[in-house]
Amino acid sequence: MNELTTVSLGNSNISIAKFRGKKILSIFRLGYSEESVREKVSDLIKGSKAIAVCSVNKEKEENLNDLISDIREIFHVSYTNQLNFINLYKKPKQLGNDRIANLSGASELFRTSCIVIDFGTAVTVNALNSKKEFTGGFIFPGEFLMYESLGKTSLLPVITDNQPEVFPGKTTEESITAGVRNIIRHGLTDVIKRLKKELEPPVKVIVTGGGAGLFSNEKGVKIIPALIHIGIKTLYYKNK
Repeated sequence: MNELTTVSLGNSNISIAKFRGKKILSIFRLGYSEESVREKVSDLIKGSKAIAVCSVNKEKEENLNDLISDIREIFHVSYTNQLNFINLYKKPKQLGNDRIANLSGASELFRTSCIVIDFGTAVTVNALNSKKEFTGGFIFPGEFLMYESLGKTSLLPVITDNQPEVFPGKTTEESITAGVRNIIRHGLTDVIKRLKKELEPPVKVIVTGGGAGLFSNEKGVKIIPALIHIGIKTLYYKNK
């Protein structure tokens, strides 16, 4: 029996990790549109002594609550938690739960300044200085939100799946894919460069989220797929 199950409810996907003590045993990622997703989630959380949830999706959170009501201990990530970093947002309650968990994971893993990039439905960039202070960040549309926006014009197709990248594009689909991905990469490169001037060196650049592969070939980047779950687990134990 695993001691702790962590659940991340995003806008497009749910991911579930199982821990024994502070060691991660396994991690699963499911799309909400997958067949029998409710049954799969139920099977994955079965046998858990405790559940720790990070949600940015109220509708899916309500659905999950039905499945976890019998579990002895339930913890929710929130700005009201005791944090392992200092939240310097002007309005602390506006800092999203996913960003809180990612910053918590980075603070747990590293003792240096960090730039934390999460590729989800939106791309978030968060700065954590060497004093464990969250000093601010950036939010901009993710890859598929950009495709969706472009697809609302009458003459452009909607890109709905991962296309191979051709540079420069030789079709409209290839041109959209190349344009969107290069805007994201170059935008992030500029943001990182500017943030590094603000943060005390050395600075770790951490990338996570379903679209992290888009930035995987960049120099000096560390990809940590389970970062949000490490953060959820850290907050759970800190608030016990």
